[in-house]
Amino acid sequence: MSDRPSRSYLMSRMFCTVFVIVFVISLFWNTLSGKNMFPFKIVFWVSVVLTIWFAFCGWIGVTVGSHVLLKDDPGFQKWKDIGGRPFWDGGLYWPINTSSDVVRGFVEPEPKFVPPASWRY
Repeated sequence: MSDRPSRSYLMSRMFCTVFVIVFVISLFWNTLSGKNMFPFKIVFWVSVVLTIWFAFCGWIGVTVGSHVLLKDDPGFQKWKDIGGRPFWDGGLYWPINTSSDVVRGFVEPEPKFVPPASWRY
């Protein structure tokens, strides 16, 4: 499962997503008020704080929840043993983690090559 994105890459995508949302809200608010109530520096730091807050709360919630609910599930334990990361692989979806289910380790890849019947082993 080495094709999975790193945690830092996922955090940067999370930051960009949060930043775009906060920036659009600040543009809308600044346009309505006619003043620059939310300068770029404030929008940037609010996005940093929200990204850290969402990642921390999400990581705690998914880690504790998966430990409590799935600790006796052999499929979950097998997935974790081969490198599954509950929050980073299972808790984040598009637009943050755009990896396929095969890359995340949720499903096995389907073989596309079928040898002809005339082949002998």
